[in-house]
Amino acid sequence: MLTARKRPAERMRITTWVMAFTRFSVAAVLILTSHTAVAGVNVWTSNGPAGGASAIVVDPTNLALYAAGVADGRSAAFRSLDHGASWTVIGDAPAGYLISALAVDPARPGIVYVATATPPGAWPNGNLFRSLDGGESWVLIAPLGNSRIVSLRAQPAQPATLYGAISTCVCVRIPCFAGSLCSSGILRSRNSGVWWSRFNAGLSLSEVTDLALDPLDPDRLFAGGDDGVFASADEGEHWSASGAGLETCPSITALIVDPRDGVLYAGTARYGLAALQCGAVFRSRDAGRTWTITPLRDRYVTSLAVDPSSPEIVYAGASRPAPEYPEGGVFRSTDGGETWERLGSGLPQTGVTALALEPSGVALHAATPAGVFDYEIVPGARTPVLIPRSRETRTIPSRP
Repeated sequence: MLTARKRPAERMRITTWVMAFTRFSVAAVLILTSHTAVAGVNVWTSNGPAGGASAIVVDPTNLALYAAGVADGRSAAFRSLDHGASWTVIGDAPAGYLISALAVDPARPGIVYVATATPPGAWPNGNLFRSLDGGESWVLIAPLGNSRIVSLRAQPAQPATLYGAISTCVCVRIPCFAGSLCSSGILRSRNSGVWWSRFNAGLSLSEVTDLALDPLDPDRLFAGGDDGVFASADEGEHWSASGAGLETCPSITALIVDPRDGVLYAGTARYGLAALQCGAVFRSRDAGRTWTITPLRDRYVTSLAVDPSSPEIVYAGASRPAPEYPEGGVFRSTDGGETWERLGSGLPQTGVTALALEPSGVALHAATPAGVFDYEIVPGARTPVLIPRSRETRTIPSRP
């Protein structure tokens, strides 16, 4: 059975469990910071989480923020209900596991998905959890066995449909490290993650790193990986290579589709011998069949975001994992990638690992090793966050 860990503020672990439906609830929330930084003009500000952040998503229905980071030495899930001014821990992974992916339901408020997995380089193993109340309680909906989810996406046009990019290894000789067969694939669920189907037909990527869903065509999706982009026109059941023009830097790190006009953007990066070999943002105007490189080059691109109300506004996050790499940060294009400029000051030198743009386009959030940083694109224009209500309690519980 699952047990809580007694601490100044109790919380449940997101733990690997052998039953298909296992529940854990957060006994209390831990407020990580008591101060609030005031955002300035053209300045990034941060209020945590204190252990840094590797991923971030925003719930478009109520503007709640969810991030993956570190708390007390464990990979943990965090939530902010005040645009990032304060953060609470809503669950943490067991020792030796990381939160590998986050997703929210784009139409139903408070439905959050968290994938936990063994770290890269270890034998794949993972689980998928779901919360129906904004992280107050969780259910294990999919023990993934010898697979790990590396990217998770919910279909806006079909809220119960989820897609996951996975890495799987099968032991073909004992001991397993002496003989194993590893592959990547795409999972699809039509019932909010309870049952999954796997599709690989035509997909020849040895590692899938990101997925992008076309908001204008629910049947179309894209997968990027170590050797370019693949496209599917039948909800992932069949795939074909879609990378003409990416030959100069085919290692895909991020994919996104403009929700207004269907333009596809890809972030790339390839490194070796402690140096960046290539890195850029590419653009496709024909559903990924051909690509052109944009002027944002020689950067370790990690993430992309597109303003849903202004299709020409694109954001790119770049990381700097070592001093030998080019400077990281966030870059903005206001003309569909034709030109780029650095956005704001105040970000850590290590750069950005993930971006989340509020649906109104007035605020941008960046996950970094030093915490989540927030940028007011339109100062003072953000609407209040709608606090999700628990099924058991009227409001989110808090402790001193």
